[in-house]
Amino acid sequence: MTYVTVPMIRGWSHFARRSNMGPGGLLVTRVDHNGKIYSDQVRKSRVVSIIQTDSARLRGVVFHDVDARLKDYLNDPAEQFIAVAEVEFLAPDGKTIEHCDFLAVNKSHVQWIRPESDPANRQD
Repeated sequence: MTYVTVPMIRGWSHFARRSNMGPGGLLVTRVDHNGKIYSDQVRKSRVVSIIQTDSARLRGVVFHDVDARLKDYLNDPAEQFIAVAEVEFLAPDGKTIEHCDFLAVNKSHVQWIRPESDPANRQD
């Protein structure tokens, strides 16, 4: 990995790091005067969850900030939808009916959501 120093702007040190991010491939990291590091990379926690809506039960991956609880993400009034990846639509017996890569679920249709307790006990 190659690092390059970018000129300081208003008290910030900038370091650019080449990565496999596609065209350009620069990830900029900033360090303020107190030594706090800021990055363009967003860190998220991955939670495999079961979601019950008005009309379906889903299993999928919900992402939230690592510094916050899943509950805080779900109660954030600024977001109307929950982004769910690797979605499986479940039958009442728990078997997978259908798959999709991504689904935006309207929070007003969610009856409950819980982390999947033990992925080893899944019935596929």
